Amino acid sequence: GEPMTEREKVERWVREVAALRGTSIVVTNGTYGLPAPNEWPRTHYYVSCDGDRAGMDRVRGFDVVHKTNVFEQVKSVAFHRKDVKLAMTISKLNVDRIEAFIRETATWGIGGVVFSFATPNVGERQSFYLSAERKEQAVQEVLRLKREFKDFIAMGTRAIELLRPAEVARWS
Repeated sequence: GEPMTEREKVERWVREVAALRGTSIVVTNGTYGLPAPNEWPRTHYYVSCDGDRAGMDRVRGFDVVHKTNVFEQVKSVAFHRKDVKLAMTISKLNVDRIEAFIRETATWGIGGVVFSFATPNVGERQSFYLSAERKEQAVQEVLRLKREFKDFIAMGTRAIELLRPAEVARWS
């Protein structure tokens, strides 16, 4: 579930971890906001974002709970926050938006972006998920963009390469 619906519990956890000199990572969809910068000690945030506006609209659409566009919500919580990285889960719905996503969010003043692929549960319909060939093409695109955007893509080259279907098959 969404951790920020239990904000007090998460804050208590973060403060306990910080007291032990640890670092916390909060993964959220951003719809319940984030603490102010440096409000929670030693904390980094990963906010789910399924691409630029077009990609986000395809995957999540309009947030009926908060009565707003999900992409705008993500932008409002992440903007000018170096402690925030955006996490894009790539699927058939947004694979064509990778470059547009990077180009737009690179102007936001955030800590960077990371990528993963949507993975099916056993027995789930496969229409949402990419073929091995299309995943390989997406990995090549992220690697190409890594050369241009460097550390803004907050994954090492080897971590990106490990998303390749052949690498996943080799290690799983």
